[in-house]
Amino acid sequence: MTLRARVDVGDSLTFGDLYQFVDLARASGVSAETQVVQVPVREGEPDLGIDCFEVELATSARIEQARTLAAADTRALAAVLDAVVQAEGDARNVLNDLQAWRDRLVST
Repeated sequence: MTLRARVDVGDSLTFGDLYQFVDLARASGVSAETQVVQVPVREGEPDLGIDCFEVELATSARIEQARTLAAADTRALAAVLDAVVQAEGDARNVLNDLQAWRDRLVST
């Protein structure tokens, strides 16, 4: 069975729609070299425009929604990692912070 992701091209298409399309493909293991199929409005008449984009997903991968962090959270995590770097890899002083970040990232 072939599984495809599709994003319709129309007046209401947003960057968010495109991000979700790409995130889904990426999460399924689709490589950056995989071609995206441009489906014309009417078969055999590409001059009428593009109706949607489709990509065949890799069905062997477990698909998860991409996660994002707010800018403040990104800075907070970076500060914890910086502390480990400054301590030349010794994470004992920030071990509780690292465990909290790990728990937060795998539970969402």
